[in-house]
Amino acid sequence: MGYGIKGSKVGYLGTGNVGTKEKLLWVAFVTAWGGLGSLLDSVLGGWLQASIVDVRTGKVVEGHGGRKVPVGATRFLRRLQKATPSKEEAAQDLHQVAEQIRQTNAGDKSISATQSGRGTGRASRHVESGLDLLDNNAINFLMALIMSVGGMLAVAWYWKVPLQDLLL
Repeated sequence: MGYGIKGSKVGYLGTGNVGTKEKLLWVAFVTAWGGLGSLLDSVLGGWLQASIVDVRTGKVVEGHGGRKVPVGATRFLRRLQKATPSKEEAAQDLHQVAEQIRQTNAGDKSISATQSGRGTGRASRHVESGLDLLDNNAINFLMALIMSVGGMLAVAWYWKVPLQDLLL
């Protein structure tokens, strides 16, 4: 490899003839790096982002715009915090709890997802997996940061560019 502008290697600044081999190598590298970025996004998301399941529907839910979904107090607990529930609400809650206990004691464990979480004091959403440290937007940013810096380091290693040249 020869030297181009200001002593830099030809190809380092794109100042040379680029052949078919280099083009194919570039396409293969960018394709593989994009696949690794997608895989890293999935791993980081599974590890650092909570998967919240709505008990009533059984589906994973996500907040608007990738934000976290609140997994807080249930309707029953909120009623207790605000004020004493009315007699009708307390009777309804007690009836639902009693029915679920009867079904469990009778050996019928087929309590549907729509029955659980409503008026029983149980949360309507729960964390299925993940640490609940970051939301989806933060996971995407972290993946992009890791892959960008990693891509620059990988190309610098391949072209044998000293790391101090990257910082200047």
